[in-house]
Amino acid sequence: MTQSTVKVVCVTGGSGYIGSWLISLLLDRGYTVNATVKDLKDENETNHLEALEGAETRLRLFQMDLLDYESIVAAVSGVSGVFHVASPCTVDKVHDPEKTSKTTEYMTQSTVKVVCVTGGSGYIGSWLISLLLDRGYTVNATVKDLKDENETKHLEALEGAETRLRLFQMDLLDYGSIVAAVSGVSGVFHVASPCTVDKVHDPEKDLLSPALKGTINVLTAAKKLGVKRVVITSSASAIAPSPTWPSNIPKSEDCWTDVEYCKQNELWYPLSKTLAEKAAWDFAKEKGLDIVVVNPTTVMGPIIPPTLNASMLMILRLIQGCTDTYENNFMCSVHVKDVALAHILVYENTSATGRHLCVGAITHYGDFAAKVAELYPGYNIPRLPKDTQPGLLRYKTASKKLMDLGLEFIPMEQIIKDSVESLKSKGFIS
Repeated sequence: MTQSTVKVVCVTGGSGYIGSWLISLLLDRGYTVNATVKDLKDENETNHLEALEGAETRLRLFQMDLLDYESIVAAVSGVSGVFHVASPCTVDKVHDPEKTSKTTEYMTQSTVKVVCVTGGSGYIGSWLISLLLDRGYTVNATVKDLKDENETKHLEALEGAETRLRLFQMDLLDYGSIVAAVSGVSGVFHVASPCTVDKVHDPEKDLLSPALKGTINVLTAAKKLGVKRVVITSSASAIAPSPTWPSNIPKSEDCWTDVEYCKQNELWYPLSKTLAEKAAWDFAKEKGLDIVVVNPTTVMGPIIPPTLNASMLMILRLIQGCTDTYENNFMCSVHVKDVALAHILVYENTSATGRHLCVGAITHYGDFAAKVAELYPGYNIPRLPKDTQPGLLRYKTASKKLMDLGLEFIPMEQIIKDSVESLKSKGFIS
């Protein structure tokens, strides 16, 4: 038994007499427990378990039928040990003994398809979870507040979520909450990080600390628990602004955002992403952890969560007449599905190493705004200068590393159409 999974176990028949006591003692000893019940909606099966000390952070409840293999797999995935307690017990006469006794056939499963997604309720996280579930993964997804339906309901509605999605309440600055979500997984997608294009009142508290300390906490947990590979969602904001980069050379993975320029101009979001990614690479080198990084540009497309993220706010505001040019925050849009797929490609391909700029082609915000105006002449789209990003060289094949892994990027025109139609369907615009 390895350090990665020794403290994660499954207890079948968790709601029963023996099972309840066993879970209580396991929680007392610091274990994380996957406990099975017959019906998650039956409070007689769940309330007494959820009230146990330690249950809030280290107890995961699964609905299981002993004759339904898939429901067993979901509960057993990612554990090092199983306590198979569940079995019918009666002193009364049995009408169908064959049906009652056939219960112990499927109790093993590898952890290769069990992963954790931090920031699971967000825009990229929701899409990533959806694609992972489609591929048969079991996913531990973190949210800020399990009681907030705006963070959980859209995830629970995803296909495959009922049996292969586990939600965890996590605070990036609370190491213990991270350990609970990462325990028993083979891979981590660290998506969670504050994102904004607006002015920040307390940059240290709102952006820098969660991004930097949160990343180190996640990587520390991953290393300690034996995670095989961590995919980090960085940003093109860790590539630009970089005003000293030669204007005749396309920006690429070799380019880093100028930290001092960000500090002088109070560009706190690019600073947070840059410092977090640099810290991640330092940690990986020092501790020997396998990490790979995805650097998306401005992410747009269909919306899964009920609330808008920062990048979709950009196109919404443009439609509403905003004339901001996002001089330091734009290298073109990229489709959210492509971003999610890029994460999976670099996770599954062991040959993928280093940083991966994630965008089909590098363009200016002026190009983007002009295309929106062309596709949707009914909206009052402001006319912006063509060259809105000083020193940014337009380039058609910016993400060669991801293209070599087989990613075919969705073009800007389709990104805009998917974004606008999604804004319409969600009621943000008419």
